[in-house]
Amino acid sequence: ANPPTLEDFAPDDFTWSPQPLARAVTGRRNFRWTVVVLALLVGLAGAIGVMAAASLPATAADERVDAFDDLATRIESSLATFEATLVDGEALAPAAVRLQGLADELVELSTLPDPRLAVIDTGHDLDGIHAAGFEVAAVVGRLASTTLGIADYVAAVDGLIVLPDLPARAQGPDIAELDARLATALAEAGSRVAGLPEVEELQAHRQAAVEALAWFAGWRETYLNALRDDSGNAEWLAAEAARRLADLDTVLVAERERAAGIQRDLVDFAQLRVRELKILTG
Repeated sequence: ANPPTLEDFAPDDFTWSPQPLARAVTGRRNFRWTVVVLALLVGLAGAIGVMAAASLPATAADERVDAFDDLATRIESSLATFEATLVDGEALAPAAVRLQGLADELVELSTLPDPRLAVIDTGHDLDGIHAAGFEVAAVVGRLASTTLGIADYVAAVDGLIVLPDLPARAQGPDIAELDARLATALAEAGSRVAGLPEVEELQAHRQAAVEALAWFAGWRETYLNALRDDSGNAEWLAAEAARRLADLDTVLVAERERAAGIQRDLVDFAQLRVRELKILTG
């Protein structure tokens, strides 16, 4: 007998066809190409993301440098204006207020976190720029605070020690009235001296004012006794009081000139620091 064949075990209506296998093979090939294309797209998107992530810190760094450069330019201009007004006491205070505002703005800018990643080189010395910003702000702030302190002090010493008219001769009732007026005037002067602001650049004048008050306390009784005795010394004592007040004014003038020299030095130092900052931002 002949051996059995595949047809002997197949259903009567079975017909073999190669089409299903061909479709399966084609489907698998199309699936592989879809995966490849999708992977390429994902890779491209990742590359674009990396490029964008790298460019953002660089752009932010450029903007930060521009902000420093703009602020340095404004400070440089304000320093020039301030230097021109050093001889004008009334204009100094507003100029100092502007400088203080710029110094505060520079501190705020210098305090901002670094806008770049540590692994990205933006071509800017941002660490150096931030450090230079703090240095400029420090010297400009000191200049402004020194100037404002001097302005407050000068305003406070106006009419610091004011004495009533000091006659060379006087009678009993007039002497008593003058005694009361002198006591009031020196008490008011003592209150004004005690309220003088602490300004390092004018400390010598403050000390001189304290010493003058102590001198006037002893002088007052000597002067009044000279009037009571009609010894003729009252006129000389009155002139001595006027000289003492003039000496105090002389000390103030000298201290203000010394303070102005300190201000000029601070301006020069601040301008030097600003130029260094602009070199870094340039």
